Amino acid sequence: MKARGFLIGVAAVLVFGSLCAEARQSAPAPTPPGSGTVVPRLVQFSGSVTDASGKAAAGAVMITFSLYALQDGGAPLWSETQRLALDSRGHYTALLGAASPDGLPLDLFASGAARWLGVAPALPGVGEQTRVLLVGVPYALKAADADTLGGKPASAYVTTDSAGSAGLQDGTLRGDAGTKDGATSATSTDRKTKAPASTITGSGTTNYVPLWTGSTTLGNSALFQTSSGNVGIGTTSPTSILQVNGSSPMTSTGTGAGFSFQDRAGGASPYGEWYSTADVARFWRSDKGDIIGVTSTGNVGIGTTSPTFTLEVSGSTPIYSTGSGAGLAFQDRSGGTSPYAEWYSTGDVARLWWLNKGDILGVTSTGNVGIGTTAPAATLEVNGTAKFDQSVTFASGQTFPNTASLGSNTFTGNQTVTGTVTDSASPSGAAVSVANTATSGQTAAVQGTVSAAAGSGVAGVNVNSSSTGGQHPGYTGVWGDSGQSGNDGVLGTADDGFAMVAYNNSPSGDAPLYVENFNTASGLPLIKAVAGNGTTCIVVNSDGNSFCQGTQSTVVSVDGRERALYTIQAPENWFEDFGSATLDHGVAGVQLEAAFAETVNTGMEYHVFLTPKGDCEGLFVTNETPAGFEVHELRHGQSNVAFDYRIVARRKGYEGVRLADETKEMETPAPGTLSHAYVAVPPSRVSAAAAHAH
Repeated sequence: MKARGFLIGVAAVLVFGSLCAEARQSAPAPTPPGSGTVVPRLVQFSGSVTDASGKAAAGAVMITFSLYALQDGGAPLWSETQRLALDSRGHYTALLGAASPDGLPLDLFASGAARWLGVAPALPGVGEQTRVLLVGVPYALKAADADTLGGKPASAYVTTDSAGSAGLQDGTLRGDAGTKDGATSATSTDRKTKAPASTITGSGTTNYVPLWTGSTTLGNSALFQTSSGNVGIGTTSPTSILQVNGSSPMTSTGTGAGFSFQDRAGGASPYGEWYSTADVARFWRSDKGDIIGVTSTGNVGIGTTSPTFTLEVSGSTPIYSTGSGAGLAFQDRSGGTSPYAEWYSTGDVARLWWLNKGDILGVTSTGNVGIGTTAPAATLEVNGTAKFDQSVTFASGQTFPNTASLGSNTFTGNQTVTGTVTDSASPSGAAVSVANTATSGQTAAVQGTVSAAAGSGVAGVNVNSSSTGGQHPGYTGVWGDSGQSGNDGVLGTADDGFAMVAYNNSPSGDAPLYVENFNTASGLPLIKAVAGNGTTCIVVNSDGNSFCQGTQSTVVSVDGRERALYTIQAPENWFEDFGSATLDHGVAGVQLEAAFAETVNTGMEYHVFLTPKGDCEGLFVTNETPAGFEVHELRHGQSNVAFDYRIVARRKGYEGVRLADETKEMETPAPGTLSHAYVAVPPSRVSAAAAHAH
């Protein structure tokens, strides 16, 4: 049946008769509901909603209310949609017209014809319910009297128009048969008339200030004023209080002529004025006098009105250049596109900057001067080559902290070199060979120490250094740079024991091993472990993915033994979550935990598995949305049983990955691609190495 699942239950239906009467009134504007005896335009209506299965709906539901002229068929005369909250039995109460600006339209009821109300809940499988005939209520009794005045119809009264045509003059109503006191009718000459005022002619345009073009004629002036009060001369869109647009300048002539500017603070604040005298344009300030002068030759003076240079500043204080990019620039005398220099200051250093060269000179706040550097560490520091055309004498005990070429020299005794020592060997051998002949004690053939926070104690760089050779972190004890493909930056070998050992006694907890691939492409290997038989055991790439040809296990202690628990593998990327909830009269809504929902794509289908924790008719899942889902008891059960649920959803960003091909990641290095030879280690020695304690 069409009405199944929707109980009309009208608590107070539409004020049909009253709205008809009100619609026949011609009031200039609606009166707010509830004032005096005016009929309100909102109608209370109650009902209940069931879903397609006949069960009472719950929660918030969108419901469309429509008015029709017919009980069945036809287009709606009016409709509106409201979001209404349903109670546990599906009941609701609505105010018809509440979602419309002016409430229910009055013209629908002016004719007095019947109106039918249709109700359509926005639920799957539920259409518009059987229409209900609207009837009158007590407000209509009051509205019925709205067509009479004192019990008489409107035709019993005389309007001002009819009174005028019948002879209403000077406040006296005269009929065709004479005056109200029996006298004869007055003639048209008895009627009073008013002489019109003098007529003003001419034409004008909106927003232009009018101009008297004659004693009684008006026209447009040159002034245009906007609604905001801005005035324009030569423009109809002024953006300030006064804006002048024209091809000739504004001129101020006469004794004491000038163009003055009041301080924005107003009152007695100082003001400025541009004026001209003695062939010099001047800017004058009320509390300072002339402070700027521009001569007829184009010279500009600050603090003087008779400058002799293009720019002349006269004063007892230095010239300052402040703000972002501030500085004092000097153009090359040759002009054109020749480079120019600029003095500026930043970082507590005064700098001389040269176009196409950058900063070439720096003077610190301590008085140190740097050439080729803006951070000199001495009274004079030169970064770059230097040439002395005359003899140079160094004081006794002078040191050379940086690279110096001193020719062939023999130094005796203990020497301390602060800086770079460069040596070379050809055609073969070591560029630097150091031997420690001590036979006891903790010794080192080469020991490198750096005092700076950045740098390497020992650095080894192949002649074909790598592209990242200058990008190492610089906080290293030993740094090796291989440069070419197949070479090793650092190689450690051992016949017994560990070839490389990493310890970190870090209070902050830094990792003993840090690996980074400067190539920003995705999927590049960071760590690859290969067994002696050539099997790739594990790969970790730059995407954070790890691959293993064996099993992935967690080891736990059971009965004094370490037992392996294996992870479940799947062909797709799934995340899952677990929880518990309880039915309320056979229904429960479950919201996805916000943090979990951020990690998965709930816009795609996800899976929910239910386990009831008590006797019931059985459970099923419906209304799966990105925010959550609903659980219902089968066969319209109304129990309050608790249940557990398990949610399985696709990981966000991996929705289309299934059985991805990772063959390339698991490939082992081709023979001969590395600079050293791999030596097979017998299993017995591998076991001994694994048991070695450090």
